[in-house]
Amino acid sequence: MAKILDCAPEYFHSSHADRIKEKLREIIALNESDENQLLLYSRILSLINLILIDASIPNTASENYPTIAKAKRFIEENYAKPIQLLDIASFVNLSPSYFHTSFTAAVGISPHDYLIRFRLDAAKRMMWDTTIGMDIIAENCGFTNQQYFSKIFKKQTGLTPSQYRKDFQKNYTEE
Repeated sequence: MAKILDCAPEYFHSSHADRIKEKLREIIALNESDENQLLLYSRILSLINLILIDASIPNTASENYPTIAKAKRFIEENYAKPIQLLDIASFVNLSPSYFHTSFTAAVGISPHDYLIRFRLDAAKRMMWDTTIGMDIIAENCGFTNQQYFSKIFKKQTGLTPSQYRKDFQKNYTEE
């Protein structure tokens, strides 16, 4: 199913395509486990929320879609490196302030928040492999150090990276 999701064409413009795919993967895994229906329902509601956010993007954002898509690709390809707003704005040939305003209007979050979310999503995927240390994950995902990574991770998820890893193992690998 994951391969099908990765190859699926875009049926509508989504500024949260990666997050929508991740939610779909979570829903599929939870549905197959038949254990926690409440968690399954919460993931479905979260997916619906992401779709509704995309549906509420003003039409003016669609005019900048190619530029925003290019900026998102830049972030997604360079998230492991130190990235500043100026770097992204320069890449898409816009002033930093205009780029920030356009990106935020189109995506619903700032470029910095998008970068942090992308880094955290990458870190979560890396945590599925229990042989990789948190310090390596932090470094490979563009965080300056493990302490900053842990602080941001807990702020965004409510869990420490170690707690997240344990919960994932408990929910998805134990039978």
